[in-house]
Amino acid sequence: MNLTIGTLSLFPEEIISKPGEFGIGNALIVSLTGILVVLAELAILALCITVIGKVIGKITKKKTVTQDVVKTNNDEPSSVTTIGGRKVKLIDVDEKTAAMVMALVAHETQIPLDKLDFKSIKKVD
Repeated sequence: MNLTIGTLSLFPEEIISKPGEFGIGNALIVSLTGILVVLAELAILALCITVIGKVIGKITKKKTVTQDVVKTNNDEPSSVTTIGGRKVKLIDVDEKTAAMVMALVAHETQIPLDKLDFKSIKKVD
């Protein structure tokens, strides 16, 4: 049995050129091979990005949980005060400064003070 290029390929011998020539058959084979290689590399890259994203997500989730615990355990001087009929937690801020901040926010946003709900006011250094 004589095996030729035409019997081993999807393309008949008429389409595939002779060994010294580069015809349409060889061009199709090279281009399809290139496309398949690029698609395979993109699939591998997508898989790597997904895996790295999940690993980093787990690492950062653990760090944020521990940071939140540290933040909540800090004993910051704070007090709950009633300003304008509402309870506001003041952290390192006196009542006069807190009232001015609330008035400024209400004025700049043009929202009446009774429509705003302040949970806490904290001094930022």
